[in-house]
This record gives sequence, C-alpha cells and structure tokens, in this order.
Amino acid sequence: MTSTAHSLDLDAIRQVVATVEHAQAEELVDEFVALFREDAVWTTGHGKRLTGRAEIAAFTAAVLPGAMTDLVPSYEVVHVLFVRPDVAAVKVRQRYFTRDGQPAEGGKEGSPLYVMSKEDGRWLLTACQNTEVLA
Repeated sequence: MTSTAHSLDLDAIRQVVATVEHAQAEELVDEFVALFREDAVWTTGHGKRLTGRAEIAAFTAAVLPGAMTDLVPSYEVVHVLFVRPDVAAVKVRQRYFTRDGQPAEGGKEGSPLYVMSKEDGRWLLTACQNTEVLA
C-alpha cells in the first residue's frame, strides 16, 4: 500500500467514524444505517447481536430517536490496523457530554471496535462490537 493510498484510506475511515458521530448526534437513523454493509454484524454495548442492515435499522429506529436529547456524542479514532489493504480494524473512543460540554452523568464511555471493509471504493462497517467501559 503506498503512503498516499494509506493516507487516503485513513482519512476515509476517519470520515466514516465522524459520520457515525454525526448520525448519533442528530439522531439520523438512515444516515447511520447507510454506513453498514448489507450483511453486517453489530453487537451493541449491552451485548445484543444484530445481523444484517435490516435488523440494525429496526433496532436503531427503536432506540436512537430521543436518545441524544441531552447528550453530545464524541467518537475518536484511536487506532487503525489494516488487516489487508481493504480490511481494517478500527478502535474508537466513544464519550458522551452534556449540551454545555461537561462529561455526561457517570462519565459514560464506550470502546467500540469497528471492522471495516472497502467495498467498491467505499469503507463500510462490517463487523462491530460496542463495549461499555466500566469505571
């Protein structure tokens, strides 16, 4: 992988994570779901396994609207491991803040791992595990 291609892929991966953050903040179910492969697997922070975009969409539509009323999410890419040029394991730091910028009650934090694949030139969420960080 050339350094230019590597840099472009890193930028594209960071953009996917930024879009996850935006979709969560604005409670945009369709924008969030569009980031997944059709056959993706998503495990929520509480261990619920969702298989396929349709199941991910149904769950997201049930839980996302209203979830961010008093919260502002923050998603930070902290590590990217390219398993192959078209597959990456992406470690994310997920935090929530109040509307005035203070850490949310209880300092809630997540530590997602997103396995992403490059499909037709576009990076998509493929197999993801969202893990809650306990104090």
